[in-house]
Amino acid sequence: MARRGAGSSRGSQSQKKAATAAEPEATPEPQDDGDTDRTPFRNRIEGERFLAEVAKIAPNPRNVREDWEWEDDPDFDDLVGNIERLGQLQDPTVIRRARFRAAFPEDDAKLPPDAEWVIGTGERRYRAAVRLKQKTLPVVLAADKLVTQMDEVLWSENQSRKGLDPIQEGVLFLRLRDGRPGKDKMKLEQIAEELGSRGGKKLSTGEISKKIQLAKRLPDGPVRRAVRTRQLGVEPAYTLLTKLRTPDRVAKAYALIEEKGVTAEKAVELLAPAPQQRADKGQPDAAPASRKAGKGQTDPAPLTTDPAIPGQNSGPSDKADGAQFSATKTGEERWAALVAVLGNRTYQEPHDALTQRLARALVRHAPDDACVLAVQALEQAEVTLSEGPWEGAELLRVADAVALVCAELRLLNLADLPAIAWGAADAAYIQSLVTEGGYTPTAEETARIHNVTEVQQ
Repeated sequence: MARRGAGSSRGSQSQKKAATAAEPEATPEPQDDGDTDRTPFRNRIEGERFLAEVAKIAPNPRNVREDWEWEDDPDFDDLVGNIERLGQLQDPTVIRRARFRAAFPEDDAKLPPDAEWVIGTGERRYRAAVRLKQKTLPVVLAADKLVTQMDEVLWSENQSRKGLDPIQEGVLFLRLRDGRPGKDKMKLEQIAEELGSRGGKKLSTGEISKKIQLAKRLPDGPVRRAVRTRQLGVEPAYTLLTKLRTPDRVAKAYALIEEKGVTAEKAVELLAPAPQQRADKGQPDAAPASRKAGKGQTDPAPLTTDPAIPGQNSGPSDKADGAQFSATKTGEERWAALVAVLGNRTYQEPHDALTQRLARALVRHAPDDACVLAVQALEQAEVTLSEGPWEGAELLRVADAVALVCAELRLLNLADLPAIAWGAADAAYIQSLVTEGGYTPTAEETARIHNVTEVQQ
């Protein structure tokens, strides 16, 4: 009997073990702080929803919005009130700190030391949680594609809510144009197509070019803030920037606009009168020294120190003073667009020796006038050149500047000739100023381009 009892007991224990083995293991509750670099929870998958500690989430330093914008935004106040009453209806996405560091090493230092997550999308909802002093926040692990297309996503998200200001847009355009490791550079046409399709906002290359220049060249101060708050429009701001050039003169012009209610064109006229015609030769006076020479120089700087280029030590001719551009409104605006084109273009290292030889030959045999003006254009585009001799992408940049200046000089020489004197190259040059430099052609230029197109057809 005892054996049977023992056997029954052993059989019962075996059955219990089998039943226990058949039961599924309980799924552990996810930790509130989710996946971090210092915990074993490293295998979360894209799209997974979890709770993260708000204290371990950082705002995205790539977002061009600034902290002060959240302080006096009534729309944001409404969002905070809605979340407090109804709860969060859509979760923000987050990026692992390590993944963000790999993609944007220059921005990692801007994150708090204890941050484990970086906001991908939904920063308004994250900041609402901060204001409401929430301890945790439901979030979703962002897809890797969001990281690789971060700037495009930021553009799209901001356009669908409160749009970015012109300077913030220019910052994003500049990032996309210049590229970064793992992200190819984009042409202005590509930026217009990509962001236009994302934000539902039609973009022109001219608009993109102008906003890049404003973001890049306007220093912090009242003028930049006026553009950001839309007290000063993009067009008048670009007029001040391209025609007055120095920050002090731009600030004085904006002060005139504010105090006297004058237009940007009038402010430019008051601060930089058009050159007076000389009574003896009917020629405009020399251009200002800032146009006429390099920084701290009384004469224009030579294009290069390469002794193989003839005429470098003989000095420029009397015509290379830039006055021919500032003598007319059209010439001044075309010059500003030419400078913008040089600032917007990117140049890759040439992959063949022929391209290098052609670029070098163009620079070597260009007129001295064109060489001097090309240096001035590059300086105004804030391009820093090495001492030379130039090679690779830098040589292509200089050759391109010379070619553009030669095209502009040719148009000046054709100004008084019939429209039939224009050729396909002249029309293409104006078109490049329009698409890459934000230039608005005159009615006469438009008619001449149309005439060239008809002849070609």
